[in-house]
Amino acid sequence: MKKLLSLGLLAGLLTFASGTCIAQLSEYNLDGSKAFRIALYGGNVRNQWSLADPSVSFSTVLIDISSARSTFAPLKLQSSHRYKFLGDIVSLIYSGSIINPEDGTPSLTSFAGWHNFTLSVLSTQHVQVALGGHAGDYFYGVEGVSPHRVNEQNTNGSTYYYVGVGPAMIMDISLGTTGFFLHYEGSYAYTFGETPLAPDMRPNVINQSIDLRRKNLFLNLELVKGLNPTGNRIARRQLGVGISI
Repeated sequence: MKKLLSLGLLAGLLTFASGTCIAQLSEYNLDGSKAFRIALYGGNVRNQWSLADPSVSFSTVLIDISSARSTFAPLKLQSSHRYKFLGDIVSLIYSGSIINPEDGTPSLTSFAGWHNFTLSVLSTQHVQVALGGHAGDYFYGVEGVSPHRVNEQNTNGSTYYYVGVGPAMIMDISLGTTGFFLHYEGSYAYTFGETPLAPDMRPNVINQSIDLRRKNLFLNLELVKGLNPTGNRIARRQLGVGISI
């Protein structure tokens, strides 16, 4: 509930900040068009195990593929599709971690992708808010400790596969006369799937993505985090730059 309140607070702040905007959302060159997106990121996946210290993290450079469609008008469908698996596999092969991962290496990725489908419920010249739903799958967990080794760090557990569905919000804001546009997506995924062994618990996942866009270029920050109260708490963060086609 606190996470949902945080999303609502962010939405309110962004709406307030948009009061001085001059440029119109309809001036964005991809309005109404489906855009294929490719980006280069620096990423970090961290496991903060609730029962031990220190945290274990994994950082790498990765490629990200996605697509999106935004139409700036009332009661129009907004959609986005973020595909993680191929780019993550390439980065893991490059780093060598897919062949011999260390005990406790965290994982938070997707095979089928993360998908948001929303309908614009508030649409002005400068701000648009759309509400709807999220669907996706989540590989979530850590590389378990080897049976013949004893380790007091956060290496217990395994990687589990979940399907997640839940509410989603998409917001777009024009940023004055700068030619920049801010795009925010937030979702809360209730997960379904295998029940983990202790000390893991099946997480719900908060999934957020923020774009700063100008013409066909964008800067993106992605924040995805498991909200399980105990066990392996995995968080994925990545920052990158990309192009929409």
